[in-house]
Amino acid sequence: MIRDEAAKLSTLLTERFAVQAPGILAEVEALSSRIEFNAPGGGRPTLVRYKIRIQDEARVGHLGLDEARDLLDALDAGWGPDRIFEEIAARGGSLES
Repeated sequence: MIRDEAAKLSTLLTERFAVQAPGILAEVEALSSRIEFNAPGGGRPTLVRYKIRIQDEARVGHLGLDEARDLLDALDAGWGPDRIFEEIAARGGSLES
């Protein structure tokens, strides 16, 4: 369910970016980790966390699903790529160049 929600959110963001700031893409990023103990009667459980990765030619930003949803709601028609990445940072997202 969460994976489907993340995929839908990344699609909506990419569609909005295509109109406002062509060249910016949003995609789902799955981060998985294994717990260090064995559960009784089974193997080590794997936890998966989903984030949205937003990238253009020079930058990559990462947002949690709630922050990405807030960004989608806040997107304004006048925003260009620089403003979008400023908003990612302002919402607590991580940025890479």
